Amino acid sequence: MGLVMCLLFVSSADSLSLAFQKIPLSSDVLAVGDDAGRVNYYTQPFDLPNMATNTPALLVLMVYDVDDNYNFFTINVPQNERSMMNNAHYRDAGTSRYFAGKLLDSGDSWVTQIVPIRHGLLRTNGNILGVHTRTDTGSASGNTDDIKVTRMYLIYYVT
Repeated sequence: MGLVMCLLFVSSADSLSLAFQKIPLSSDVLAVGDDAGRVNYYTQPFDLPNMATNTPALLVLMVYDVDDNYNFFTINVPQNERSMMNNAHYRDAGTSRYFAGKLLDSGDSWVTQIVPIRHGLLRTNGNILGVHTRTDTGSASGNTDDIKVTRMYLIYYVT
């Protein structure tokens, strides 16, 4: 399904080109979850030079040990709304305008995931991606899933 979405993404804008942007992480392999001491992680701001506005993007990353169905991504949550998002149950986070997609189960192995990002979430400057882990019931508190993330890239349209 990821390959089909990728092919549809690439073919949907005839006059635009594609660009890749590595998303900066605090370490080569980022651990997120209650054992790592951070249930919510936000990247440093990153830019998407020459991004074509109002176009979708693809988030491509490798994940390890995703066991629960309620881990998710956010994009550009304002500082004054982070506390609310950090404590949000999955069902509430999923209805937020900052919700970008969910992590799929990977089991006890490294898996490449492709997450489509709807248009309007990204901007040309100062993007911040959030990685959020939750419990097996979707709660932000308790024994949240302990995952590892690496090699995060955005594929986006440029003018």
